[in-house]
Amino acid sequence: MPAPSTLDLAKLVQLCDRLAQIKLFGKAPPAPPWGNRMPTVAEVIKAANSGATALPLAYRTGYVQPLLDAVPALLRRTGGAVEPFVAPLYEHAPGSKVQAQLGRFLAVISNLYRSFLDDTKRNRLNIALSEQLPPLAFFQNDGSQGPYTIPASDIASDIATSIGVVSLPSTYQEHPILWLSLAHETGGHDIVHADAGLIDELQAGVKALFGAATTSGQITPSQLQGLLWAFWMDEAVADIYGLLNVGPQFGLNLTAFFSAMVGTPGQFPCLRTTSGPRDPEHGDNVIDEHPTDLLRLDLAIGAIGVLTGLADATKQQYIAGLRAAAVASARGATQITLSGILPVDQHTAIPLQHTAVPLAAAQAAARQVGAFLATAKFQALAGQSIQAIETWDDLDEAAANRITALLLAGQPIVNQGDDAQLLAGANAALLQAPAHYDTVTAALNAALDASFAHDPIWGAPAPDRIIRCARNRKR
Repeated sequence: MPAPSTLDLAKLVQLCDRLAQIKLFGKAPPAPPWGNRMPTVAEVIKAANSGATALPLAYRTGYVQPLLDAVPALLRRTGGAVEPFVAPLYEHAPGSKVQAQLGRFLAVISNLYRSFLDDTKRNRLNIALSEQLPPLAFFQNDGSQGPYTIPASDIASDIATSIGVVSLPSTYQEHPILWLSLAHETGGHDIVHADAGLIDELQAGVKALFGAATTSGQITPSQLQGLLWAFWMDEAVADIYGLLNVGPQFGLNLTAFFSAMVGTPGQFPCLRTTSGPRDPEHGDNVIDEHPTDLLRLDLAIGAIGVLTGLADATKQQYIAGLRAAAVASARGATQITLSGILPVDQHTAIPLQHTAVPLAAAQAAARQVGAFLATAKFQALAGQSIQAIETWDDLDEAAANRITALLLAGQPIVNQGDDAQLLAGANAALLQAPAHYDTVTAALNAALDASFAHDPIWGAPAPDRIIRCARNRKR
């Protein structure tokens, strides 16, 4: 099996340049039907009903009706900011200009979500299933928040449903290569919250890994790492779920995507080496719950090194590529700088004032965490590891390589792999030929259209024939 090609940093820079041309935090249609003002109950109900009939029955009963029942209370609690709850319905309405794009989006979500919650896999491993339907989705009119998910466990505080919602800025709708981030949002956040108690086990495990299960007095550098990664756990494990779903290309795509978001042309790739308060303008001085951007590459490296079904040569080539990307993205930085309040528990927090951690030590800790998350076994998973449910293996890699070769040859990729393999193959193609962005995107869109049409949840039902009728029979 051919290993992935060596990362060409010049090509990575070109891909960063192309992604930076997208207004990653911009505004684009569709706008909420009520515009910028506070909607009425009647307007929200009308908007929800406008697209509800396009949803499968399970969503109509499991999400639409509970939403309609909750509209008055939802309006009061959110002050009218109900787009995240209602747009997943009205963007399906007849005449919606994002119907095709939303279908592709939902196909990817469905594929990534089902890979970790597949009944067959979980029954074989004796892991209980607490949540089954993939999240709904919508494209944000105002993309200032970037990609995000509202897990079902959070939505349940407003709507009596067990269905989550995933969102991307509407400016992403024509750029499916950016949807690799969905492996973090859908294949990460929504999945980890579907297994009760798993986050608590993950946090306890990483604290123990660094000797931070109990602390008193002066916190050692190692214990600080344990407390940091325990606080960052929701985001960190979402990255690992994403990587296990779409493969090591996840880390390379993250490099290009984040560089385009935070860097400037002429300084790509560029990832942040600082973590600060998440919203100091509004008085929230708690440190950002996301791991420092640069460290997410070493988090990925740690997980790649322990992938159980991927050839060693392939793993080492990906690791070498991510290490090269990390060196280039650091832009000469030698430390990670942390500022803000780090919560430890309900009663304790550690103030961090421009706390400097040597870069090499921070990266080593990130690799330890990545390996731990991909290999540790948890009671919430019936004593199994996350990787026992889903992992990227040689068969996935072969499919992605085949898709890459087809794309580089200008050939279609419809029905050449599942959505995770399609995204990984397309990302690899763009890292080799970023100038082919438009043709790769068109081919990927066509493949995702087919995926939506055949999706077991969203696609039209196929007849199960008892016999196959003969064609062109002579009379």
